[in-house]
Amino acid sequence: EALLQNAPENSAVHVVVAELSAAGGDTAAARKHLKKALEIDGNSLAALLGLARIESNDGRLSAARSLLRNALEIAPENSIVMNEMANVAAIEGDQATAASWLEKARAVDPRAVRPRIRLAKLYLAQARHAEAASVIREAADVDPENAEVRNLLGVSEVIAGNHRADAGHFARAVDE
Repeated sequence: EALLQNAPENSAVHVVVAELSAAGGDTAAARKHLKKALEIDGNSLAALLGLARIESNDGRLSAARSLLRNALEIAPENSIVMNEMANVAAIEGDQATAASWLEKARAVDPRAVRPRIRLAKLYLAQARHAEAASVIREAADVDPENAEVRNLLGVSEVIAGNHRADAGHFARAVDE
């Protein structure tokens, strides 16, 4: 509240208060502050993403998609926005569109691990093992100590029948 008193017309302050509200379980307050942030600055990527996540979590996928499209107009090469578009598609059960958004995120941000992890899991679920293994190796090149990546490397090795390698990946994932 002190933040709001000192800077009531600062969109970033409203985004921070919204994040705190959401973390405390008060999505109504979070929604209110994100909408206020957008009134102040209609190009606030953080507010658009935050509100899109709330809408998506509340099952308002059309509203979430609209907000994310606005975000893409502002930041067309933003892998985080693309990852959120993939979330909406996945919730709708459209795995092909989810994969497409994750591939786009992967292409625009060679250092982004999250879309690679999600894409590898999606490929594994579709029994596209070679593609999953390739994406997992990319993620490992970016973040070799990431426990989730290490685990997926192990899963990939199990599927490929390389049980010596999988033990090492799983052991490292557990140690981390």
